[in-house]
Amino acid sequence: MEPNKTKPHTQKPQDEYIDLAEIFAKIFIHWKWILASVILCLSLGYIYLKFQSNVYQVTSSLLIKSNKEGGDLSAMSLLDELGLKSGGTDVENEVEIIHSKTLMRRVVDSLDLYNTYYAATIFNSKQELYHDSPYRVNLNQSDNVALKGQVTLTLTPENNNGLILEGEYQGGKFTETIPALPITIRIPAGTLHIEANPAGNKTLSSVKVVISNPKEVAKAYAAGLTAEVGKKNEMITLSLNTTNIEKGTDILNTLGGVYNQDAMMQINRSAINTTQFINDRLKYLTVELSDVEKDVENYKQQNKLTDLSAEAQLYMTKSADYDAKRADVETQLKLIEYVDQFVRSKTNANALIPDLAINDERLADVIGTYNTAILTRERVRKSTTEDNPALGRLNNEIADARHAIVTGIISVKKAMNISLSDLEKQNAAVLSRIRSVPRQEREFIEIKRQQQIKEQLYLFLLQKREEAALTQAVTVPKARVVDEADAGGLVSPKRNMILMLAFLMGLFIPIGIIYVVNLFDTKIKTRKELEKHSTVPVLAEIGHTDQDGNFRVKAGALDPTTELFRLLRSRLQFILDGSEEADKVIVVTSAEPSEGKTFVSINLASTLALADKKVLLLGLDLRNPALNAKLGLHKKEGISTYLSGLQPDYHKLIDVSPDCPNLHVLPAVIVPPNPNELLMKGRLDQLISQLKTEYDYIVIDTAPVGWVSDTFLLNRLGGVNLFIVRAGHSDKQDIELLNRIHAEDTLSRLYIVLNDVEMSGRSYYYQRKYGYTQRPV
Repeated sequence: MEPNKTKPHTQKPQDEYIDLAEIFAKIFIHWKWILASVILCLSLGYIYLKFQSNVYQVTSSLLIKSNKEGGDLSAMSLLDELGLKSGGTDVENEVEIIHSKTLMRRVVDSLDLYNTYYAATIFNSKQELYHDSPYRVNLNQSDNVALKGQVTLTLTPENNNGLILEGEYQGGKFTETIPALPITIRIPAGTLHIEANPAGNKTLSSVKVVISNPKEVAKAYAAGLTAEVGKKNEMITLSLNTTNIEKGTDILNTLGGVYNQDAMMQINRSAINTTQFINDRLKYLTVELSDVEKDVENYKQQNKLTDLSAEAQLYMTKSADYDAKRADVETQLKLIEYVDQFVRSKTNANALIPDLAINDERLADVIGTYNTAILTRERVRKSTTEDNPALGRLNNEIADARHAIVTGIISVKKAMNISLSDLEKQNAAVLSRIRSVPRQEREFIEIKRQQQIKEQLYLFLLQKREEAALTQAVTVPKARVVDEADAGGLVSPKRNMILMLAFLMGLFIPIGIIYVVNLFDTKIKTRKELEKHSTVPVLAEIGHTDQDGNFRVKAGALDPTTELFRLLRSRLQFILDGSEEADKVIVVTSAEPSEGKTFVSINLASTLALADKKVLLLGLDLRNPALNAKLGLHKKEGISTYLSGLQPDYHKLIDVSPDCPNLHVLPAVIVPPNPNELLMKGRLDQLISQLKTEYDYIVIDTAPVGWVSDTFLLNRLGGVNLFIVRAGHSDKQDIELLNRIHAEDTLSRLYIVLNDVEMSGRSYYYQRKYGYTQRPV
């Protein structure tokens, strides 16, 4: 079969898939915008970092000492031997205490943290000075505590060694002129004292001072403090984020010292309360003992008592033994009564119960547990609210312990009363044996027994007072600093991360925009995209040009557009075969107007004419004739006049291109009222047959097939149909129309020419290699 008789090759549309290379090509064509976006975002990231203050993490470690520890804690062992017991340490409670605003308030007051000094720099207006400030300000203490908000001051030196003070408080602004320092002035927030700091940086031009309420400052630092318990539940690691390493170090070190002071004060409270209680009892007991001793002295003087008889001595020894036992029982009973009175008193509801070394170990242990719970609750209450579950558990523990103490006192008193009753019975038997002893001796024994009881109780209380004093003397710090505060590193800003984020934003924001725009863009832009959607083969591509004029292909031209039209001419030569007259006809159409079919028709005809071929450019877009205007011709009549029969000689309607002698033009000048009917007349067939004998090629510029059906009527003329698709203008729906035309064979021998392709992102190797040095044909 001859080539001209074969049906054009039909290609199948490619399956929908993500072509990364194509996506990359579409993105890379905008590389200048992407590079500009990356540079802009990196610049903004760098500027952002310049305006940020460096935040460092300062850490320290504390070892919480337990009262149950052994080893070198000899003082604690001595207290245990003396019977002054205290419970173990709950590290979690200690963490709550360290977090308390009460302790942090003492740190704030100690370090003057409610006054913050800043130096204004070009990029960062909050460079904290701490000790480097050339000035020190102090607001009256009562005014400072009563602050409602912050006081902002700006101190600026003048040329005459004075200062300009500019301030703001609660929305109101004020200005003061300070002739010299130190000075005390009155501002809306209270009385302010300003003095020079000899150790400060004198080169600063301006200093900003922010004065805050100490309570709010303590609350903020307590909230920012992090305390973590170690694996052995005894080590606490403290960490604090700060913009000034020296300041953060001072805060943690001072906090450790304040915590130890508070712990020692709480430990000494038990001993102090015990000493106070004993002193109160000794006042009354001293008077009673003095009275008994005077009775003994008076009785001996009155009765002239010196030595006892052997028999009286024997019975007296036995009686003294019973008396000693009874005195011991009565002493314990008296101590129990003291404790009972203390516990039942409403004024002592939350006080520590004095430790009087009661012989009953169970009761003594319960009292020790109760005192430990009282101390723990006092310390936890400072760092939390009343509705804290931990505080509730401590209150329940205290109530249970107090109830156990009351119950134990009742049980011990009953047991002691029974023991006392037994001793009295035994003593009664002895007394019955010494009734023969003189009355004076028996009376003396009664008096002496009262003296012994009072004396033993007095000596016992003196001993306990000394033990309480020893407790205060040997109290050791509760926490030991393992690692002093030290800067652990930069916390923020994360410079590398921010710059990387800025780089990625600069990279992906334009890429994302380009991708989304391309995703929703239904326009055909590239040959690959066209081939993916079309079943019609693509014959050639025509590049985009910014030059004016429709007549681009001229003799001797070497520009890329001319070369692409020559490439189109070469490929047409493989399709066309001059052995049949039908192959002389080339119909150029498109789906819609403005897709460049007239531009392609003109330059294709010119390219064929430059190959020494006689070419006729025929304008059959009767509804919108444009050849005359685009070629600069001035014919008053055209093909419409001939088809309508008004002009029988078509040769009078043909014009010759001034730029190309072999190119003749038969335009459509007048718009007829019945263009479709004119194209259906046999007169057109006769004209084409005659023109085939006169010309080598006939290039027909027709109407768009997506708007009117005129072009379909020309399919009977034979030849090749070129369908123009304009890159960036033609819609994918136009390709669907083209596929349907091809499938229905409405236009035979159909090929696509992709027009107005953006060639800036593409390189033609033959152009670079040969540089258009060959003579154009």
